[in-house]
Amino acid sequence: MILNPINHKKIIFKTTRTYARARPSSEGQCHSPLHMAFSRLIGVSPVYIKGNRLQHYTSLLSQDLDMLLSLFHLIIVFGKIGFFAFGGGNSMILLIEEEVVENYGWISSGDFSAMVGATFLFPGLTAVKLSGLIGYRVGGVLGLLCSVLALNLPGLILALLFFQILSNNAEHRIIAKILLSMRYAAVAMIGSVLFSFTLVLVKMNLQWIPIILTGIFFTLITFFNWNVILCLIAFIILFIVIT
Repeated sequence: MILNPINHKKIIFKTTRTYARARPSSEGQCHSPLHMAFSRLIGVSPVYIKGNRLQHYTSLLSQDLDMLLSLFHLIIVFGKIGFFAFGGGNSMILLIEEEVVENYGWISSGDFSAMVGATFLFPGLTAVKLSGLIGYRVGGVLGLLCSVLALNLPGLILALLFFQILSNNAEHRIIAKILLSMRYAAVAMIGSVLFSFTLVLVKMNLQWIPIILTGIFFTLITFFNWNVILCLIAFIILFIVIT
């Protein structure tokens, strides 16, 4: 019998397609199109990807995609903060809290307050240390690097580009008002952060002794210009012993 060449090609294509859709393995399983496509992607014959091993490979691929997505979000979040957090590192704290606690929910408000308190125990800029801790919590070491770089590079690039312009025109009326407005805005953002931290302490049942110690600590470093590090160490020791 002579086959029509066109019909013959259709029969061959249909047979091959059916074979690819449900190819029996040596264990009596069938390879789905996803199974076949994934095996071609990693360069392994489908006969070696059976049962739980396929689930293992797809699970690893899913974890890698989730990690890349988390790193991308960290870069976007801290890059945006780096571009728009005028007024210095302390003013960044409010923006960081808004993004990581409210928008993305990476950490709770209590954990954020604990992180901010922990950053004061170590030298360096608060916002940089805070971004590193959050990045490490979300994405490990890569998350730490992405967060710190995304937070600092925008401000550094803008400072290099516009510092000379601002220096040469600092007495200009509009530029002087812009710089002054940034200072007022920084005070407002820092005040908002303090208010947020106070609300967390109120929810934890405020006690009079910590309030008195905090007032003494504030008075000594603000009005008497005592050494901040020594006062902080004394505050922590007294807080542990008395409370």
